[in-house]
Parts: sequence; structure tokens; C-alpha cells
Amino acid sequence: MDKEVKFGRDVRVGLMSGVDKLVDPVKITLGAKGKLVGIYDSRSMKSHVTKDGYTIAKSIEEGSNKLKSLAISLVNEAIAKTNEDVGDATTTTAILCQKLINQGLKSIEVDVDPMKLKKGMDDAMIKTIAMIKEVSVPVDDMIRNIATISGNNNLFIGDTIAEAFMHAGNHEESSIKVVLTDEPKTIVETVSGYKLEKGFLRDDFINHVDGDKCVYENPYILMVHGKIDSFRDFIPLIEKVAHEGRPLVIMADKFEGEFLNSVAVSMQSQLRDIKAGKSNYFQHIGLVQNPMALQSASELYGDISPIIGQAGSYLNVIVNDIEIADLGEADTVEINRTNTIIRGGRGSKEGVDKRLKQLTVQMDNDDLTPFQEAIIRERIESLSGSHAYIRVGGDTPAEAKELKDLFDDAFNAVRASLKEGVTAGGGSTLLRIADHLRKNIPMYDVDVARGWQIFIEAIEAPFYQVMENANEKPDVIKEKILQSRVDNCGYNVLTKQYVNMIDEGIIDPAMAERVAIENAVAVAGLMYNMDAVVLEKIG
Repeated sequence: MDKEVKFGRDVRVGLMSGVDKLVDPVKITLGAKGKLVGIYDSRSMKSHVTKDGYTIAKSIEEGSNKLKSLAISLVNEAIAKTNEDVGDATTTTAILCQKLINQGLKSIEVDVDPMKLKKGMDDAMIKTIAMIKEVSVPVDDMIRNIATISGNNNLFIGDTIAEAFMHAGNHEESSIKVVLTDEPKTIVETVSGYKLEKGFLRDDFINHVDGDKCVYENPYILMVHGKIDSFRDFIPLIEKVAHEGRPLVIMADKFEGEFLNSVAVSMQSQLRDIKAGKSNYFQHIGLVQNPMALQSASELYGDISPIIGQAGSYLNVIVNDIEIADLGEADTVEINRTNTIIRGGRGSKEGVDKRLKQLTVQMDNDDLTPFQEAIIRERIESLSGSHAYIRVGGDTPAEAKELKDLFDDAFNAVRASLKEGVTAGGGSTLLRIADHLRKNIPMYDVDVARGWQIFIEAIEAPFYQVMENANEKPDVIKEKILQSRVDNCGYNVLTKQYVNMIDEGIIDPAMAERVAIENAVAVAGLMYNMDAVVLEKIG
């Protein structure tokens, strides 16, 4: 296919046009009075109405103009990175990108040095991030308010997320998941205990009168790092456990052949034996297959060991050498079609806390891929012992999906706030930081100073957009906020009053502000130094 090469001004004009096409429909959603955006996908013939910046941005394409497509792709990468890192502030990222890129490229067009422009922008960013950290405050008891504001001022969303955190724990690694349900109502479902995402292997193992689950009361637990295929080898251990009058739950990497079939047959005969008054040593055997890849199996067993009190998993196990004292224990193990839950493990809190600290240290490794980080986070959540599921429903699929978007935004805002604290919202914190920076622009180089000026205008842009979406006069309100002696002063667009934004619960997660700025600055810097492009030629 023929290629087309563009240079200089043609590149910059095309990039700005692409950025505007992406950001203009995204930015109207910002703030308490932000508007909804409808999306129709002709390929799936499905519609979606949302205020979620990330969802809107990734739906926007440019088929005919490849230069616009390049700009849309680059800004979408920044938005997606913000969504991946914090799950919030994607609209803010888009707005920052538009201001930084367009004003920067216009400056380059009148011969401002792009390298110096970028240096000024980077220096101003460093100062801003330090100031965000300085003014942020811990969350404390603000979870309900944070979720309400981030969920488009929906009190039901705030109450529901607060309920989920109350059960799972008010910390950043709380085990909470937001999922869609076919039911019309939204509910919070709570689970206590260690949860493993692997269910029973066969229907033959169901032993509970209530239906699709296997329940083992006061069981011994054996973890084997390897494959189990011989039932005969396990008979002595099974008999030892049976003489104790307790069930045995075995967890292994894989169950095969004779072992799996023998356990299945014994489970099928369980009900007949009970009705006949016969004893069956093998009727209380539970099997759990490790859902993780073999290279990660030992890590999973290492997580479970301190919970159940087994010293570790057995590798290439010689079953005859295992005694009752070598086994783990729990109050109950429940296995359903999709999950296994261990409740009341007989291990030690000290051991679990030690393991949590080890995993937390691993999370701080900068070399982790997003996938590896997600796996470690899930392991931390499982070790917490308390889990909550927010099952989001609606009268129609479109309604449920829109509500889930709001729940996702609210939940991610709370999680980000728990990590790095919160600042006064509505764009007011960045507005005050911009005012401070404007008074302290270094003037040793005019092009570097221009980089500072562009950055300052960019971090004011979210405030201006919130006011524009609420049909307010931003310049008048800005001056009153900056002149106010009220701590954390901002403007509540719903009540039309100047208030202490943190006291009112109108906040922004400090982490979300930081990440949005970092990602926007990164993509703007790339575009500043782009003076030529090679594109597929159309027609």
C-alpha cells in the first residue's frame, strides 16, 4: 500500500483536529452537572448511555483521516493508562491532554523550541505533584461521600459502596467486585473467609441438601503441590481422618484417573449408605483443584498455609508419611460450582499478617506487569478474609450498564482515595495550585516559561469545564475562590454556594489527579517533538 508523508504544520494541524474530535464529546460529562453521551455500535447494534470518559473515548474512531486517527490513538493511550492505574479521572486526563497538546503545538508553530517547552511543562508538573501531596488529607470516614460524588451525586451508589467497604474493610486492598446481574435490583452480597475461584470438579461430589454445593464441617485439609492419580496410596490417610470422625479436603494441582473416579463413585454411594445406616469412610472427601498455573501453584499454597495451619504444601508427596498433625484445619469448607470458601481457618493471625506484608512488598516492585500486579492484588484481597460483591441490576440492560459505569467510577475513586488521600474537588485544588505557579514562573528562558504557562492553563481547564457544564461564569467564581479565606474553598454547582469542599464531601482523589497529570504530560511531550508522520495513503 502507498504511503503518505506529512511534515511540520500539516502534522500539527492534523493532530490538533484529532484531539478535538476525541475530547470534545468526553469533556461535557465532567462535574455534577455534566451531560450524558449516547453511544451506538453499528457492528453489535447495541446502544449505551454513559458519563464515563474512558467508555466514550474508546468508542471514538476516525476512519478516513489517518493523521486524526494517530492523535486519537495517542490520547486514548493516556486515557486508558489512567483508567488502568486508578479507574478514575479519565475525563480529566482527556481535558488536560487537549489543553496541553493544542496550546503547545500552537506555540511550536510560532517557533517556540519544543524541547524547552517540554522542560517547562515537566518542571511545572513536578511542582504540582508535590503540592497535591502536601494538601491531600486522609479519607477517614469519607467513603460514603466520595462514592456519592464520584457516582454523579447518587446517594444510593454512595450508601451501597459504603456498605461493601464496611464489610470488606476500609483499606485500599479491600476485596470488592462490581458485577452486572440480570436481576432488576442492585444488591450487596457478602462472603466471609478465604475465597478461591475454583468450584467442584463433578456434580457427583454435591453433598448438600440445598443444592449445588459441597459443604464440609470441621474438616482436615491437605495441600499437595503436584498431580494425584492413585486412590490406593491415599487410603491409609483417609482412614486415619475417618477414625477422627471428620471429613478430609484435598487441594492439589490436578486430580486424574483412578483417584478421581474412585472418589466420584464413593460420593455417589453416600446417600444410599446413610439411608442404610452404614459407615462410609470415603463419603466425606472434598477435592479442590488449584486454578493457578503450575508455576504459581506454590505461591497460592503459601497464601493458604497460614490460614489453615498447614506448614506448607507437600511436593511429590509420600502419603504414608503424613500424620493427622501435619494437616491443616478449618471450621468449614464450602465448594460450589465456581468458588471454594474456607471459613474459620485454624492457622494464626500472625502468619496471615506476615504473608500480607510479603505480598505488599511485592506490589511495590516497579518491574511488575499490570497482569502480575492484578494477580498479587487478588491474592491480597483473598487473604483479607472478607469479600463483597456489588451486583448491579436495572430494568433494562442499557440502564444496568449505565449504572454499573457509575458504580465503577465511584468504587475506583474510593480505592484511589484510600491510597493517597483526597483534595478539595470541583477543580478547586488545581485552580489554587495554578495560581501559586503563575506567581513563581522562572523567567530565565522565554520558551521554558511558555511551557510553565501552558501547563498552568491546562490544570485550570477542569475547573473551567465543570463551570461551563453547569452554565456558570467561571472567571467570576475563580476570583472569589482565590480571594476566599475559607479553607478548601470551592463552588458547589448544585447549591450555587461557596463552601469548604472537603467538609461538603466534594473531593478528588489525590492519586487520580496525579496520574491524570502524568499521563497527559507524557503524551503531550511526544506530540511536541513529532515533526513528521508516515501514513497509509487513502484512495
